[in-house]
Amino acid sequence: MLGLVEHLPDIHEGAGKWIRALEEETMGKLLAVGDLKALLARLLGMARMEDVLMKSGLQAAVNTPYLDGASFDQFRPAMWRTLRVEAMPPPVRSRLEDVVGLNSKPHREFCDHGIHAVEKYRKDEQKLKDQEKETQWKLTQL
Repeated sequence: MLGLVEHLPDIHEGAGKWIRALEEETMGKLLAVGDLKALLARLLGMARMEDVLMKSGLQAAVNTPYLDGASFDQFRPAMWRTLRVEAMPPPVRSRLEDVVGLNSKPHREFCDHGIHAVEKYRKDEQKLKDQEKETQWKLTQL
């Protein structure tokens, strides 16, 4: 799994791109539900992974190894559909929902909007982390 994670693009930059890369890397290999659980837990965290499983109809796989050995093929369409909605952080998704006519734009322009929103979100998050560190440092100095 670690080698696979290194070959995949960041899922937060677009689930479609990530899904295509995953499909290419795993072509000819049988994936199990447990494989995707491990991969998504590593990329999204446990809580988000469980949320994606629930929304994909895999409630029986949450918090139990019950379906870990089951073939992923039957759940693939629902999982991909869910990931294409859930991969972006909620603030980015809500910001993009406010863009009038975004869905009617050409694919490249649509992707540019998404990438820009994710990059801005990450930059803002990093700025907040840096400010928090500086504030903690100042408090320590006092």
